[in-house]
Amino acid sequence: MTVNERAVWATLITFPLVGAVYFAVVLTRAAEMPVDEVSWVVPMIWAMGLLIGMVILGTIAASIATAIAAEARGETAELEEGDVRDKQIELLGDARAYQLSGFGGLAAIILLMVGAEPFWVANTLFLSGILTGMLAAGIKIRAYRNGL
Repeated sequence: MTVNERAVWATLITFPLVGAVYFAVVLTRAAEMPVDEVSWVVPMIWAMGLLIGMVILGTIAASIATAIAAEARGETAELEEGDVRDKQIELLGDARAYQLSGFGGLAAIILLMVGAEPFWVANTLFLSGILTGMLAAGIKIRAYRNGL
């Protein structure tokens, strides 16, 4: 498993977890008070930071676990860097998932046109980003497992 594939797995695990926690916190607040009073900016910044940090830490942890498992089997642990196939898989996953991102942007523009609160616009874009990341990771994992 290459470093790129480990990062994709970390993304596939991290994005739904962080997204679920973020939306649980923010939507709970939104249920208790008007949305223009909901403090969503700081939780969103934390969620974005956690997404980045957890993907990095997940990739590192997977690399360490792979190295330990290889040593336990008596093999030499090697760092497998990506090749042309990894680049093609990344392009495939990103290209297909960016369509969803475009729809999220369109939804945000429509919300702005109808005068929606910034809360709804920002959370629409954030949800779009979470779903796009998950879709891209899913497409990439499928390509790693089944081929291009």
